[in-house]
Amino acid sequence: MNILDIIDKKQNNKKLSKAEIEYFVKEYTAGNIPDYQAAALVMAIYINGMDEEEITYYALEPRTRVATVKTKRQPAQDYNLEKEQQRLEILEHKQAQNEKLKSYIQDGVVDFEKIDTLDGESRKILLSWLSKGLNDISKTAKTDDGRDFYIDDSNLKTIEVKCEDGIFVMPSYRICFKR
Repeated sequence: MNILDIIDKKQNNKKLSKAEIEYFVKEYTAGNIPDYQAAALVMAIYINGMDEEEITYYALEPRTRVATVKTKRQPAQDYNLEKEQQRLEILEHKQAQNEKLKSYIQDGVVDFEKIDTLDGESRKILLSWLSKGLNDISKTAKTDDGRDFYIDDSNLKTIEVKCEDGIFVMPSYRICFKR
């Protein structure tokens, strides 16, 4: 059987057999007949119509649905243990970072000029403190853990701070913590 013969037959206003209709439906749904040929057949059917017998063949042609595999129901997975473990890891990291930041504070002052080598994470935190203080008119602010500080800019000069990833050039600000 050939789709071109079926299209030609319907264009000439002839009746399609049950086998031809079944062939078209089966081959088109399988993807073996291109859309433009299916459109040509549909147009011929639209123009010339179908008789009652052809409609019955088409209506009785079984339709197939894609069957979905049913999965077993399972209770929702409990992620509380993993969340608690992540929370503890974050707290440990934060405590370690706070200890490292405390090592930069000498006599209540972070003096960038006296820091040997600054790691990237500590630099980010110290510069955020500096930014908070400089954005305030009174040059005061609070750290994330609530400690009050002010920025001392009384003896400004350009300094180089050695960091793990290079040298950072900045003014010689000092972060002074209030007691």
